[in-house]
Amino acid sequence: MTDDPKTMSISEIKVPRETVVFAARATMAAEILAIIGALFGLAAAAIPIYLFVKIFIIG
Repeated sequence: MTDDPKTMSISEIKVPRETVVFAARATMAAEILAIIGALFGLAAAAIPIYLFVKIFIIG
């Protein structure tokens, strides 16, 4: 960072600790929901493939 008085580093901005904790928890919850959603998506895609293989290929 330069010594220009118009610029300001991120560490100088005061943020309440509760805001940081809330943001971290919200991000973690969103990641968990995204992982669960991806697993459900994989299951929904795998079921018709499994049935197709079971019925037409294996017999």
